[in-house]
Amino acid sequence: MLHDAQRIQQERREGDHTSEEARGAEKRRNGTRRLSQEEALEHAERFWNKVSVGLPNECWEWQASKVIGYGQFVIRNIPFRAHRVSFIMHYGEPSQELLICHSCDNPACVNPEHLFAGTHKDNHSDMMQKNRHAHGEWFKAHQFQHCARGEDGSAAKLTEAQILEIRSLHIPRIVTQRTLASKFGVSQTQISRIINHQRWTHI
Repeated sequence: MLHDAQRIQQERREGDHTSEEARGAEKRRNGTRRLSQEEALEHAERFWNKVSVGLPNECWEWQASKVIGYGQFVIRNIPFRAHRVSFIMHYGEPSQELLICHSCDNPACVNPEHLFAGTHKDNHSDMMQKNRHAHGEWFKAHQFQHCARGEDGSAAKLTEAQILEIRSLHIPRIVTQRTLASKFGVSQTQISRIINHQRWTHI
């Protein structure tokens, strides 16, 4: 019985030690993923060289690596979401539990004027308000349509020739997204998505 009690105590001590190691490793991982404003600003030149900067109220599109539409920017060999880095540069580091959300609904946008910090609940409320959930009108309008693409779609406002013209005309800071939006009678966000091949991907 004494031997069994000693064995149980030893296993508990080993278990506690393992748990402490696991907690320590988790803290270290979380620590390495934190990014201060000071450190973010050290990489500002390299960061903005990867961005197509437009007018203050336009989407500023990330031009480098993306994952599911979101820009990826590497610091210390760690990939950070590009829009989060932009937010930290301008407003400082948010709490770890906060998301950085887009008011423009454009994942590739890093314009700090289009970004805000919020909880998962805030992000969900924003999604519901804008009808971006799976049953909302935004989702129905923006999901991929396998049966009708491009100008064959019933909601299409532009022709394939116009899409090609938009892409050829766009010159950052000279022929801006806003200018093209006005010329072709669509939103600046739509122009941004056309230019970056997030819409009309088949041409």
